[in-house]
Amino acid sequence: MNIFAVRTSPPVQLVKRQVGRMMCRSVKSFVFVATTGRSGSKTLYHLCKSIPGCAAFHEPLPEMKGEILRAYNRNDEQTMLKFFKNFKLPAIYKAALDHRWYIETNHTFIKCFADAAVEEFGERLKVIHMVRDRHEVARSWFNRGSIPGKGARGAWLLDPFAPRNLIKFSEIVAQDHCFQHDYFKCLWYWYEIEARTAQFIQNHPQVPVLHLKTEELNEVDVILPLFQKLFVDFDQNNQNILVKQIGSRVNSSKKVPQPPDDIEQSKIDEFDMLCQAAYSSSGLILMA
Repeated sequence: MNIFAVRTSPPVQLVKRQVGRMMCRSVKSFVFVATTGRSGSKTLYHLCKSIPGCAAFHEPLPEMKGEILRAYNRNDEQTMLKFFKNFKLPAIYKAALDHRWYIETNHTFIKCFADAAVEEFGERLKVIHMVRDRHEVARSWFNRGSIPGKGARGAWLLDPFAPRNLIKFSEIVAQDHCFQHDYFKCLWYWYEIEARTAQFIQNHPQVPVLHLKTEELNEVDVILPLFQKLFVDFDQNNQNILVKQIGSRVNSSKKVPQPPDDIEQSKIDEFDMLCQAAYSSSGLILMA
């Protein structure tokens, strides 16, 4: 008998989900992050990890990337839902057990399993919309060699030509072939994530979505009220611990991302205008 096959079979995973739901009824909040990545989500994770009673994780296993992410963005929701229910949920409930709050700083949330999380966690779900300057994000991904739709490094990102996309990269490229440059795929990615976040807010007005800019991560006057809204029963002891942690540096070796030297600024400005026009035509409100 294949023990692994039995342990990962749908009936066993169903039992794990049901037991997890029952055992985690006392968990006050399930918090996820809507972000592009390269936005300070790891710093946020470290702040949360310092709080007693908070189960905090940064991009934990099982990862909702690669083929799961690609399938969802090809409009194959069932593949994503099967993985989410059979693997992701049991892992979340196991990690949240005996904690007051659960937070996961994972930028695949808004890319594929946000709607499933709404259905599963209901009124306990809360979302942090983390946003960084669009050009800094695009440059950061580009300089790392992480290009949407390309290779292993792009497995966490989105395919610019996927049918689920709200901002159609192919239509923008058709206006000027210079936009095929990988940098524009990274810049498009920022806009697409913001579009999906705006759509999520529009479709789920009952879900609290709190906005946080990267540069605000070191500001006590911003972070403390945010945590008080996110985490039910966030007492004075937790507040004191948090205040001591704010300002600690994570990924301090990061360099300020530089723009590619083979693209004219006028083309970047034009691309920005085309993406913003796509927002307007979709009826979405740009939150960043």
